[in-house]
Amino acid sequence: MLIKKVLVALGVTIAITGVLVFSITGSADPNLAKTKVASSEANYPLYKDLEEVEKASSVVVVARYQGERENYEVKPAGLPGVTLSKTQVHVERVIKGDLEKGKKLTVYEEGAIVKGTYVNTEGYKWMDKKGEYLLFLRKISDEQAFAIVGIYQGKFDLSNHSKKQAGETITQLTAALSDQEVEFLGDAQDFERFTKLKDQAVKKYQE
Repeated sequence: MLIKKVLVALGVTIAITGVLVFSITGSADPNLAKTKVASSEANYPLYKDLEEVEKASSVVVVARYQGERENYEVKPAGLPGVTLSKTQVHVERVIKGDLEKGKKLTVYEEGAIVKGTYVNTEGYKWMDKKGEYLLFLRKISDEQAFAIVGIYQGKFDLSNHSKKQAGETITQLTAALSDQEVEFLGDAQDFERFTKLKDQAVKKYQE
C-alpha cells in the first residue's frame, strides 16, 4: 500500500482526519445536468489490490441509495472545513461485519453540492438511486456511521458494466456527473487503479 501525498485544496478530509466536528449545511439532491464539478486533493492510501482494501475494511456490504442525503461540514481541529455528504443506504447483503440485511446504514461520501458546484475529493462520484453498490467501509469513532475505504477505492456499482471515463475538461466533467455510465471522476491514472480494483471486486463478490 502506498500513500498519495499532494497539496490538499480544501483541507484534510474524512479519509485521514481524527477529530471531527460536523454541522448540517443543507440537504436534497439537485438537478445535476448543469452542475459544475470541482475536485480537491488529499493524502490517502493507494491500495494495490482488493486484498488490501478488504483488510482495511471493518464492514463490506451491498447496498442501495434511496434518496436520503444531507450535506455535512467537517472541521478538523485547526484546519479549514470540508463539506461531505451524509448518506443513508439500504443494506441488501452483508459480506463482512456485524450488520443486518434490510437495515439502514449511514455512510459519509466525499462529494457534496456546495454553492451550486459538486465538490469532491480525488474524483469521487456519489451514489445514485439506480446503482447497486458494493461498499468497503470503516467505522468512524463511536458513531454508528461509516467512511468508504480509500475514498473511491471502496465503492463499486455492480449494476454499471461500463468503463467510461469522465474526461478532464469542465464540460466533460459536468456531463459525467449526470451520466449513468460514468462511475468515477478522477484522472486517467486513478481511473486505471479504480478499474483494476473494481474488476477484482466484481469477480469475487457479484452474484
